[in-house]
Amino acid sequence: WRDWSSDVCSSDLASVGAVASSTVAAHSFATEVKVDGGSASEYGASEKAALAASFADGASVALEDVSISVVDLPEGGGVEIVATVAVLSEAAAATASAAIAEQLATPDAASALLSTSSSMRVSVDPAVPSSVGAVETTAATQHAFTTSVRVDGGSAAEYGATERSALAAAFAAGADVALDAVSVAVVDRADGGGITIVASVSAATASAAATAAALVEEQLPTPEAALAFFTSPKIGRAHV
Repeated sequence: WRDWSSDVCSSDLASVGAVASSTVAAHSFATEVKVDGGSASEYGASEKAALAASFADGASVALEDVSISVVDLPEGGGVEIVATVAVLSEAAAATASAAIAEQLATPDAASALLSTSSSMRVSVDPAVPSSVGAVETTAATQHAFTTSVRVDGGSAAEYGATERSALAAAFAAGADVALDAVSVAVVDRADGGGITIVASVSAATASAAATAAALVEEQLPTPEAALAFFTSPKIGRAHV
């Protein structure tokens, strides 16, 4: 992790764009994995972000294409991790589905996949095979806005899936939305002085998106406020 406690730009700090609406078609599939031990309450934003990063790497898709939910098993004794992968191409969805199925073929392989981006060891239940659902196509209207934040120093190459998942968790917490409603990109600044973090936040309704945009804008008025926003205790250590 990079410690960027003095890196947030004081000029042109952040911009929060207007809410825009669009209709998109998505091709998605769901994966269910049963895990021995633990409870859903142990999986907060950072743990779900790490699982999303593991699935994104395993499926060779963007981090924002993956959403994660964790539920307690009705019989107790563990949790079920449900990962939904949604992409714009049906062929890409089929390829991602095959890649995930291959990496969940055995309990050991599944445990390795889920532990890739997480500091916690995930042990898949050897008695219950993981399942990868069929690809389904849906259309939905999305209401989204984009936030850009300039950071001094560093390069986009330093921000892999794990770092971007932590940034997404910070935006999700700050906007009071689900983690899978946020996508994050990091690009090198044209002036060579650092990077720009670009976060897109989507919601089911225009009013919910507007509320989230107002919350984010409220928390980014100064470099100090932006630093606190990105190093929220909700995502752990103050280093990104």
